[in-house]
Amino acid sequence: AVIAAGNNGPNPETIASPGTARLAITVGATDNSDTLASFSSRGPVVWGNELLIKPDVVAPGVGVCAAQWGEAWNDLRCVDDEHTSISGTSMATPHVSGAAALLLEAHPDWTPAMVKAALMNTARDIGEDVFEQGAGRVDLNRLVNPSAVVSPASLSFPSVGTYNTNMTLTNTRNSTISITIPSSIATTDGTQQTNVK
Repeated sequence: AVIAAGNNGPNPETIASPGTARLAITVGATDNSDTLASFSSRGPVVWGNELLIKPDVVAPGVGVCAAQWGEAWNDLRCVDDEHTSISGTSMATPHVSGAAALLLEAHPDWTPAMVKAALMNTARDIGEDVFEQGAGRVDLNRLVNPSAVVSPASLSFPSVGTYNTNMTLTNTRNSTISITIPSSIATTDGTQQTNVK
């Protein structure tokens, strides 16, 4: 499921249900220059003592020209009198839904987890905090033929203690690929976790 993050930004922890769902592909909004929209809801999502990285990705959601419904947004017409320019994470979400559909057309055997992972693994970093942009802006050029997909693409960590998980690396091509696994992972406070195996 591809879900809008909501329009309650710029404060943190403003993503509401159903965008808080762990398995959902939660989408924030950018403008056409890859600047995060001020209204785009931010993470993290707090589940008990866990922090989930949300949104998962961002996509264009500012000034999107769309078919007009009745007389709604009459003052924001674009192209003609049947279209209007709307902003919101609900305008960004269809971009990601379309990207997921294209990916499933190319790989009909992929699971929902692989589709989400590919969208996130190939997203373009726009330089914002992970709790604001997730993995970054969806990038169709990179998405079309990823060399590998790491799933799950996003992890949630307890606020205190040790965290163990299994990740799956899938080679999506019929050729040899080389993967480098870092010996440390940066945490949200800028420190390094060095016992990555």
